[in-house]
Amino acid sequence: NYNGGTVLEDCIKSVLLHSPSEWEIQIVDNGSTDYSARTVFRRHPVDCLIQTDNKHGFITGVNATFERAKNDIVVFLSYDVLMNKENDIQRTIDLYMRNGNKTIVQPSVYDMWGNVQNLGQRWVWPGYGITIRKNRFIKPELFTTTAFMMRKSAFEEIGPFDTDFAPAYYENVDYSLRAKKLGYKFICSPYWNVNHYTSLA
Repeated sequence: NYNGGTVLEDCIKSVLLHSPSEWEIQIVDNGSTDYSARTVFRRHPVDCLIQTDNKHGFITGVNATFERAKNDIVVFLSYDVLMNKENDIQRTIDLYMRNGNKTIVQPSVYDMWGNVQNLGQRWVWPGYGITIRKNRFIKPELFTTTAFMMRKSAFEEIGPFDTDFAPAYYENVDYSLRAKKLGYKFICSPYWNVNHYTSLA
């Protein structure tokens, strides 16, 4: 989160509707000045609030999420992502488990009007990701960091996201290529659906 305002609260409310009770829910705040994270933390049953600086923007939050997580399977959401009603997170976890430890899963990402925004990306030389917007069963060549599921042990193997790509963009291309070199594959889950607020910008 960075100055997420009421959008962060909408995100947390949507997470609480779909999260099993045994899950740990954490908010990582990148030096916000609007008190949004503290406000949401006081209002809702969130397990922990992690405060970081905003030196490396979005990437700071991604790395802190995995470094501080207590459980091995970690679901990362940007603060402007809402879990929508057509969600079956358990089926996504089952899909993840069937595909082995060397897997990174992303949801089907829609805009706020229900249009497909991102079903993964394809690699295009010299370093760009072309967004996939059709055929959600295709196996992407790159994954989006808007929202994704990955093991903490995988993060420890691949290493942290590179802060040289701060504040954001291209960090997912770099990370995907590093992961692929270690034998990881990417899946876009048809059972995990989110809406992305940035489509309103």
